[in-house]
Amino acid sequence: MCDVRPFRGLRYNLQRITDTSSVITPPYDVISPEERTQFHHKSPFNIIRLEYGEEYPDDSPDNNKYTRAAATLGDWLRDGILVKEKQPAFYVIEHCFSFQEVDYSRWGLIARVRLEEFASNLIRPHESTARGPAIDRLHLLRSCRTNISPVMGLLHTDSGEMSACMSRLKSKAPDVSTTASNSETCNLWVVTSESLITEISQLLRDKVIYIADGHHRYGTALYYRHEQSESSHSHTYDEPSNFVMMSLMDSHDSAIVMLPTHRLVHEIETQRIAQLEETISPYFYTEELLPPLTSSPETTQRWLHTLNTRQSKGPVIGLYGLHGQNLCLLR
Repeated sequence: MCDVRPFRGLRYNLQRITDTSSVITPPYDVISPEERTQFHHKSPFNIIRLEYGEEYPDDSPDNNKYTRAAATLGDWLRDGILVKEKQPAFYVIEHCFSFQEVDYSRWGLIARVRLEEFASNLIRPHESTARGPAIDRLHLLRSCRTNISPVMGLLHTDSGEMSACMSRLKSKAPDVSTTASNSETCNLWVVTSESLITEISQLLRDKVIYIADGHHRYGTALYYRHEQSESSHSHTYDEPSNFVMMSLMDSHDSAIVMLPTHRLVHEIETQRIAQLEETISPYFYTEELLPPLTSSPETTQRWLHTLNTRQSKGPVIGLYGLHGQNLCLLR
């Protein structure tokens, strides 16, 4: 069974941080170097200073972005920029955004989840990880000994009970409300009610968690747990290193919008491209779309519209480069 528990989280002190929009960022792995610099200048207390610090030519083993993150975290706790929750809590978050002129409201539960090896099938990945990002996250975890951003996990309920349970909080004002630079808003409720915590925990205890995002952070947490257990003479299995912070969402939530992943492969030999259609023919039916329109944006929009329309009949992949300027659909 999944072990999902409340925890005493670290939160910005709203008496010190009156504009929360100045201290939040998107996930670190979608931030460009230029954006990272912008976030650094936006506020001396922006979370970028912990999650994705700047690097300098004279960095050393004793002074680098990881050691600076740990020092900054200690300073913020000492100075009351960050405060620790007085009692264990679940953190319910509502993410409001628009996509293709439709407004969405997505609900998530931030909790600590007991780490499980993938072989247990209680927590399941869907992608492989690369060594570089994993080492980066491990160095940060070793230095700060803190989960700074959550792993994103999906759960499947019978009919959306998890989202329904969380959305009941809509009747009370959120504890934190903030707006991102792209006009998206996030509302956060701190749940300390023992009855609601018990209700949520019971609802989730027999569920399987699918990692939607954060595979490197999860794998890093597993490795860090192993390191900590190896260095300890005794464990109760309830030490903090046995858990990871997760943002859990109900797969029935209609506001979970999943977009296609686009990949561009460079410098393929002409001969290999010519052989590609024959190579994939045992697996895919190929359909060539109409030639491009007069402008790239118009062409792109028409192709995307076609992909969205055709996917109702089953998974479909767009492939560009097989037939010159035309797009192919693979089914």
